[in-house]
Amino acid sequence: MSRALEGLVVLDLTREVWGSLSAALLGDFGARVVRVENLNGARPDWDRDGEHPPGEKNALGELVHRNKQSIGLSLAHEKGRETLQALVAAADVLLTDWGLGELASLDLTPQRAQELLPEIIYARGSGMGPCGPDALAPGLDEIAAARTGIMSSLPEPAQPPVYTATGPMYTTVMLALGIMTALHHREETGEGQSVDASLYGGNLYAATLTVDAYLAMRDDILGEPRARFDAANPMSGIFYPASDGRWVTVTMPDTDRWWPTFAEVMGLDVEDSRFDDHEKRCGENRLEMMRVLEGLFGAKPSSHWKAQFDEHRLSADIIERYDYPASHPQAAVNRYVIDTPKADQRDSFQGLGFPIHLAGTPADVRVSAPRAGENSAEVLSDLLEWSEERIARLEIDGMIGERFSDPGAGPSVTSPVPDPPAEVHRSGEARRPLEGLRVLDATVWFQGPVCGQYLADFGAEVIHIERPVTGDQARGVRSIAAVPVADWNQYFLCVNRNKKSLSVDLKSDAGREIMHQLVEKADVFLWNQGLESLPGLGLDARRS
Repeated sequence: MSRALEGLVVLDLTREVWGSLSAALLGDFGARVVRVENLNGARPDWDRDGEHPPGEKNALGELVHRNKQSIGLSLAHEKGRETLQALVAAADVLLTDWGLGELASLDLTPQRAQELLPEIIYARGSGMGPCGPDALAPGLDEIAAARTGIMSSLPEPAQPPVYTATGPMYTTVMLALGIMTALHHREETGEGQSVDASLYGGNLYAATLTVDAYLAMRDDILGEPRARFDAANPMSGIFYPASDGRWVTVTMPDTDRWWPTFAEVMGLDVEDSRFDDHEKRCGENRLEMMRVLEGLFGAKPSSHWKAQFDEHRLSADIIERYDYPASHPQAAVNRYVIDTPKADQRDSFQGLGFPIHLAGTPADVRVSAPRAGENSAEVLSDLLEWSEERIARLEIDGMIGERFSDPGAGPSVTSPVPDPPAEVHRSGEARRPLEGLRVLDATVWFQGPVCGQYLADFGAEVIHIERPVTGDQARGVRSIAAVPVADWNQYFLCVNRNKKSLSVDLKSDAGREIMHQLVEKADVFLWNQGLESLPGLGLDARRS
């Protein structure tokens, strides 16, 4: 079976976990990822902040460097830098998280890389983005997160800001996604380009709902820490403690839909005049309902509530610990958690698997993380077709290999760092990277529409399929973090920008026939409303 990214060559010049993991995601799906180790630089120390103490198994290293080859280059010397540039000229993608000054010292700016290979995708994970006064800032997540505003809004009053550390993972995925978008554009036009995904943007994206709401409404309460009951609605976005100390999460924003069943499970009268419509539950009697639910949830253990949620298929669950995905079959059968082979292939340990599932070309672990520089000779022979004699001479001279020298001998900035552009200018005639792609977006609420939004932002024709009269349920959102969103509902407008909308009744034969004809003319079909309903619509993967 061929792999989705087979034949793609990615040069991995990264040092941060999030940058290296982005390259590993490409390797998981078949790309040939060649990791460049600077023999004159310091060995990576991911425990510098005390968050990743060393252990018997370097699980983090195995995760972010699996499915890669490694070449060690002496980048303090001209021959080492020349070898790096030769590799750039043989690659499809250069992925880096180095600073602009360091890259200039290697004569490896985006402009120089495109001189070496005009069609290359030059992808950089940055701290604050490619343009503006902070473009030269280092890629430090704590700094990027601190500038988003989200850290100040998370704790309760009088408590210190909360650092969630989710930004790097968003940046990891966005960097890989940006690369794939640029590659699609190259496939259509033959043009290479630069890609930037920043920690600042990743942290902002991690807080999309709150940040978008603030930008649209400018309501200061969205940026202020608040008590638990002040930050959510009774049936959505709130946690309640059970009697055994475990916490319950409840996510039912469309309360009219869920209320009859939820009231039955909680032992409430569905006709209770305090809570018998959405406006009362989420408006005038919101705090009263929260206090009632707090008492009810606190009267029974989490196992009781878990059983009730599962039996009645309610959108609620128990907040689990790490032992849940470690042992639960859901994580195993979808390969989110796998047995990771050790370098010697004689043993394995449990580790993270693959966050993306491709039915026809699934990801796999072909090789475990290599030693630094382990594949130096193989890469130069295979990728650059250099002779054994030339490679041997470089190894004797210490230009390639596995040996690390004095970290103080690393490259210094010998070239002036170019001033970053103040802003990005785009020609009105330029082709958008996903132009010509047609997407049927039959998703609702948030995570599905955001996927369609991304595709639409980069030029795809995205047709948002909605139900008649009421449309996507997100059109009915009345508040974000218990703050009214106003009549025009920024929540819906933000995640459905750049789309077309088509109202189709999929419960009717005529509506299903329209949908089938649209699927025949589309490239992508997006769905997030439950797989069990697809066969009845004639839209399951096999039929589509």
